[in-house]
Amino acid sequence: MRVLLSLLCVCLASAVSAEELNYNVVNINASAKTELANDLMEVTLSSFHQDDKSERAASQVNRDMSWAIDLLKRSSAVKYKTSGYNTYPNYSRNNRITSWTASQRVVIESADFDALGDLLSKLQERLKMESMRFTTKDETRDNVQDELTVKALDAFKHKAKLVQNAMDAKSYRIVKMSIDQQGHHNPPVAYARAEMKSMAMSDVAPVAMEAGESTISTHVRGSIQLVY
Repeated sequence: MRVLLSLLCVCLASAVSAEELNYNVVNINASAKTELANDLMEVTLSSFHQDDKSERAASQVNRDMSWAIDLLKRSSAVKYKTSGYNTYPNYSRNNRITSWTASQRVVIESADFDALGDLLSKLQERLKMESMRFTTKDETRDNVQDELTVKALDAFKHKAKLVQNAMDAKSYRIVKMSIDQQGHHNPPVAYARAEMKSMAMSDVAPVAMEAGESTISTHVRGSIQLVY
């Protein structure tokens, strides 16, 4: 019986507590944002070859990538990784294999834009540029987002106090809160395959680059309950 009464008291207390939170509740949103100079560049290049023999197409891609990696190894200013190795057949209308295509990508990133720009001019002698994008380094973004979180929370408290005073409440208490951090970066600039082919076959001029900025923001969403 004592156990049953205790459980009943707990349930009633929980119900009363939940009922109390349904009154005088106000939803508040606050945010802080800043423009941050992009300090990291990421470029994707690829080798793409077709041949009537699969091994010849693959061998040409392998030679291109070996040449590119040897070139990249000489620079301490870049990080790189290969991805997307593919070999596949091309079919005619009557479903017969007419040729083979082989391809592979290399993704390069660097905070030294000049060094990477010089490398790109050399790499495009044999590789084709697929995309280029600018963003911010993780440590740079994390430091700024910590500051923005504090500013967004201060803005939330300011709005909560404003509501409290305007509604003649004695105080307020936070019912719930969430913090969302976001970063809006420049989208990758894509290059058409036909354009890439002509670039790779000609003398490549230095790559023109403008890093731009990214918008970093922190949003605080929550509910407060006014206390009278």
